[in-house]
Amino acid sequence: MLKRLRILVRNLFGFSQSETNGFLVLCILFLGVVIIPFFIQYYLIPEPSQVMTTDDKQELDSMLAFLERQKMNASSDKNAKGSEKSSTAQLALKTFDPNTITLHALLEMNFPEWLAERLINYRTKVTSFQKKEDLKKLYGLSESLYKEIAPFVIIETAPTKRETSVYESDKKEFDNKDFFRKPRERLKPFDLNRADSLTLQKIYGIGPAYAKRIIKYRDLLGGYVALEQLQEVYGLKEPVVDSLKKYCFITAKGSIEKLNVNEADTKALAKHPYISYNLAKVIVSYRKQHGSLKQLDDLKKIKLIDENLFIKISPYLTL
Repeated sequence: MLKRLRILVRNLFGFSQSETNGFLVLCILFLGVVIIPFFIQYYLIPEPSQVMTTDDKQELDSMLAFLERQKMNASSDKNAKGSEKSSTAQLALKTFDPNTITLHALLEMNFPEWLAERLINYRTKVTSFQKKEDLKKLYGLSESLYKEIAPFVIIETAPTKRETSVYESDKKEFDNKDFFRKPRERLKPFDLNRADSLTLQKIYGIGPAYAKRIIKYRDLLGGYVALEQLQEVYGLKEPVVDSLKKYCFITAKGSIEKLNVNEADTKALAKHPYISYNLAKVIVSYRKQHGSLKQLDDLKKIKLIDENLFIKISPYLTL
């Protein structure tokens, strides 16, 4: 039968033998693609009714049980609210001062035990009641219960001086920054370029770390030539800089370490904080092309050095 089919295809389409075989293979594949999905749907996938008979039934049962529990919880909450209303309705209230009333007296008025204990704890551990609205600060006190109690609250005894002042005086004492300051000896003005770490630490706000940074930056510069350079020290805050300016001065300008711009190599020049590595290379290249500098103003001929930069670096350079 397959042979007849091949002959029929060859005669009908004029195919060669190999073309005929390829055509038949494609037809078989096409039929497979069309037929296989229907086969899977009708023979391998079970009917919806068969799928829903086991797991879904259990899931539905669990959902029904959950809804029943929710219904029971809602009814219990409703009963609890009703019991709360009934308990508050049983209060035997009398006028009272929350700053003086005892726990026993509160319980005699049928106060809930938890509320009576919180009132006493708040008064003794936190602060006294200044006005009746302060009762709202008691955790768990509902608005409805407060409205029932409020007409009977009378604050007759103002808190004693000790009760109101102990916390406030302690707070003022700790808020005062002078409380934490150690007594310091009267500081005499000193030369910033000769000061050691211990001298710098006598300035309020300067510890060992800041003192070390100030000295390290001074060594990198070769010495300070202006007090404003303290603002360049990493992490040094403005108030500390102002304090330093009050006690520091600079007179030993002759002790500034200077770089010989005609002899220093790229590495030596680049160590200075004001001279970048690229600028150091340009200075050395300029020196090689034009010879030694005759005066420091010759540096202004280098495009990377503007007037402001020249003013900064000139105190640290020499010929």
